[in-house]
Amino acid sequence: MRGFGPWLAVLAVVVLLSALRLRTLAALVSVTWLVWCVWTWIRPPRPHHPPTPPSPRPAPLIMRLTAA
Repeated sequence: MRGFGPWLAVLAVVVLLSALRLRTLAALVSVTWLVWCVWTWIRPPRPHHPPTPPSPRPAPLIMRLTAA
């Protein structure tokens, strides 16, 4: 059900704008949403880089002072 949230939100905005007689803006929102959805379906996949290991943390200051 979570996947329908953005769709329902855009639908509500379009219906609201249409009811307020802002049909040009409603059409613009609809077309923009459609272009965004198509782009997410056809865009090239992102390269998957292996995760980099975390860098080693330096020793606490008290340990460096006592080791000297």
